[in-house]
Amino acid sequence: MIPDIQVGNTVFEVETLYGSGTPVLALKETIEKYRGRSDVSSVQVTVPPIAGFLHYSDLTQLAYEINDAWNLDVSLSVPRIVSTEVVSIEQLWQTIEGNNH
Repeated sequence: MIPDIQVGNTVFEVETLYGSGTPVLALKETIEKYRGRSDVSSVQVTVPPIAGFLHYSDLTQLAYEINDAWNLDVSLSVPRIVSTEVVSIEQLWQTIEGNNH
């Protein structure tokens, strides 16, 4: 198994979630590769903005459950289309909901 990028104990995965069947299951399978590995403590997953928007509730619930049950710190993010910056999936949701403080 080779992560997209690994820096120290942090793994960065970029997932399109397109053509993968159930997006939550696909993401869970990606993250599960790192379950129980002593050399990985954090998994940062970047998904496309539209996937982050469409599957927000399911994806954030999955990340919460994994953070709670497994010995992994999982965070989700989306790229900002107007820049090269990557922001948290929560920030995308807050922007869409109009709570961008």
